[in-house]
Amino acid sequence: MSDAKVRGRVLVVGINFAPEPIGIGKYTGEFVGSLVREGFDVSVVTAYPHYPWWRVRSASGRGYSTEESEGMTVIRCPIWVPSRPGGMGRMMQDLSFFITSWLAVSWLLLKGRRFEIVYTVVPSYPSAWIGAWVKWFRSNACWVIHVMDLQVDAAGKMGLIRSGWLLRCLAWSERRILCRADRVSTISDGMLRRITEKGVVQDRAILFPNWVDLSVFHPGLADEKVLSGLGLPVAGRMVLYSGAVGEKQCLEILPDVASRLQTAMPDIFFVIAGEGPYQHRLKLLAKDAGVRNIHFIRIQPEPVFSSLLRKAWLHLVLQRDTDSELFMPSKLGPIMASGGCALVTASPTSGLGRFVREYGVGEALHPASSEVLKDSILEKDRRPDIVRELGARAHSYAVRYLERDVVIRRYLCDLGFPVDTGPPIPG
Repeated sequence: MSDAKVRGRVLVVGINFAPEPIGIGKYTGEFVGSLVREGFDVSVVTAYPHYPWWRVRSASGRGYSTEESEGMTVIRCPIWVPSRPGGMGRMMQDLSFFITSWLAVSWLLLKGRRFEIVYTVVPSYPSAWIGAWVKWFRSNACWVIHVMDLQVDAAGKMGLIRSGWLLRCLAWSERRILCRADRVSTISDGMLRRITEKGVVQDRAILFPNWVDLSVFHPGLADEKVLSGLGLPVAGRMVLYSGAVGEKQCLEILPDVASRLQTAMPDIFFVIAGEGPYQHRLKLLAKDAGVRNIHFIRIQPEPVFSSLLRKAWLHLVLQRDTDSELFMPSKLGPIMASGGCALVTASPTSGLGRFVREYGVGEALHPASSEVLKDSILEKDRRPDIVRELGARAHSYAVRYLERDVVIRRYLCDLGFPVDTGPPIPG
């Protein structure tokens, strides 16, 4: 494409966006920031910040609002957010965003706004259909779907939706939309294979992994003032979990593990830095188990989070579904960039398990049980060389393949824009 095309107009539609601190919102916000720096004029249609708290954290969240900044327009749409995110609750939330975001996009089109690229982020799948709506108005626009989560597959696998008829309808709709888009990207090699199995032509499928800001996340000493300010011990070895506290994270095994290691390893302590609908339940489990070595703190801003990562002796990346190709945890990138040793619940045959094993960037644990996790922690206590070796390999991989600007520029090149790229990511 020409230079004029590089500095074109982009429409981004997604239910999650900055300033959400983790997950899809964080990465979509950083991607849009990179587009603006590359010279694009970007319009974002999104919801009010609500993840991982599962509530809208804004007094103005009942109506539409518009935020303007240099090179970017952000339109916030009202949505309904379930207090406990089950299958039906999430479907209703996605439907509410589809309606309100469709109205916002229609308003932009009726005002005469023209877009060279329409970039729809999944989840949620219903709002991805807005790309087809824009293409009806602007047939020459390039419609890109970026899949951060295979939502329909995960809902069936985890039992969030139990109706076979409904799952078949959703799967049919999902295939239809993926096959209609001009390009489809996703965050892991396993998810990319799954998308092509749904009928997406391989030439239109792009790998776009989650990246890391290496200026923020890197090895080094933790700031002791930061740790003490959070009420955490400065001495001892930290086992850290950071992220959403939900049903699929399998965090209920941690109180049992912490209880069983209180005597065997008195110098270690667990930190759960997260928020979500199951946090209260987790605290009750820890209290019932008589655990004294678990600390609960909120999700922290990046400079504080970076210090936590540097302090941690071990990092936990926990998922209930260890066999799935349906996800690639975004928290793994910052752990790797910080030179951390990650214990990842994943079967050896899953995409995540193969990645961890083949590149030596952590240890895959299967099944996701308190006994397996306890044994792994005890082994790392006996073999500190393993912790150092896995951390060094993880950092090396992150520096070579996951640096933010390199990943995003490579993706823009795959979409047809002439920009400088780094080394190819191994499949």
